[in-house]
Amino acid sequence: LGIVPKRLIRAPSIGACGHAAIAAYLRGEDWREAIERWFVEETSKRELFDEEIAEYREITELIAGIIPRYIDTYQDEFTPVLVEQRFEIPVKGMRLNLIGYWDAIVKDREGYLWILEHKFPKQRFRTDTDIELDGQIGIYQYAAHRLGYPVVGTIYNQLLARLPAVPKLNKDGS
Repeated sequence: LGIVPKRLIRAPSIGACGHAAIAAYLRGEDWREAIERWFVEETSKRELFDEEIAEYREITELIAGIIPRYIDTYQDEFTPVLVEQRFEIPVKGMRLNLIGYWDAIVKDREGYLWILEHKFPKQRFRTDTDIELDGQIGIYQYAAHRLGYPVVGTIYNQLLARLPAVPKLNKDGS
């Protein structure tokens, strides 16, 4: 009959869970609780197979392993101004609005504003060229300026969506 169970789309789910955790951290909230809230929300949207619930749990465990490394790297570097903020601006000459979400706008130690963008690639980091050609960055900076946030650039954080491999035991036992 071609009937197959609905499958979790892992990549967007990793990003969604990771964004929830980082947003909580930037707001000064408990990021672990944010991960658990994400899990409860996602697993209560519809009836799931046990295997699907297990996949969601694996994502929460992955993100719980990634976030402490993020915090160790960026702790006290920035002061959040906006976190997970929706924006909407009219587009001149058109009947539609540009709508998006900033992961965050932060202030650095010198008082400059930056857009903070988080990505969770699975296999490899995007190259500098990939990032330079990413239209989202320019659009988000344009929106920030239009809405009165004089950002000087974008901090593009890539958090590899896998934990480091456990090293193998050497022949000498180390």
